[in-house]
Amino acid sequence: MSDLLYPSMGSEDTHNGYILDFIPLLFYTVELKPGAQMATVYEAKSPSSRRPTVTTKVPSYYFHHLVRFLWRYYLLSNLYTALHRGNSKVLVDSAIHFLERMLVMLDTVVEQLILRCKNTPTMTPAFRVPAFDDYLVTEFIVGWHDPKRVEEWRNRIENRNLDLERIPPHVLDWDAYDCALGDVLNGTKFNMEIRKVKVADWKTVADALQQ
Repeated sequence: MSDLLYPSMGSEDTHNGYILDFIPLLFYTVELKPGAQMATVYEAKSPSSRRPTVTTKVPSYYFHHLVRFLWRYYLLSNLYTALHRGNSKVLVDSAIHFLERMLVMLDTVVEQLILRCKNTPTMTPAFRVPAFDDYLVTEFIVGWHDPKRVEEWRNRIENRNLDLERIPPHVLDWDAYDCALGDVLNGTKFNMEIRKVKVADWKTVADALQQ
């Protein structure tokens, strides 16, 4: 599950520090043309780049999940930059630790999705990437990815017979998930465009994460 990808250290680990430095330097987007069975993932040097390049194709099954994932990925990255690495260093240590570990994990998950698809020349619309599916199921059902919280969830009596690894993402109600997140975290407030999140909005984003 995704808790296996959740690191025990953040920027204090040299490798993870490099990952945190790298995330703002590459911007992924995904496009699905009407009726297409495969979506296209592009990469660019910034959200406003006019010359994105094709990175890989992914099954259309993943399109909406990847749109949602990338919104969260870049929302957390820009929050981390705005309130910790910028002039306004207002995040408490626990928030910094959470953001750094989440960002390293999210980076690992998206890179596994992209590399697995890129390195599968005979990929079909039915192709699945276990690491990405595991992330989706854990996010929906547990709501946390750090091993301690996932273990606490597994140890609850009502969850003893539930096997996260055997739950496919498509059986889950993702519309209800988006609704539960609220319009800040699900992106509707900003039309899922990071550039529309203004300086004054980052405190609102941080508050929404704490709820």
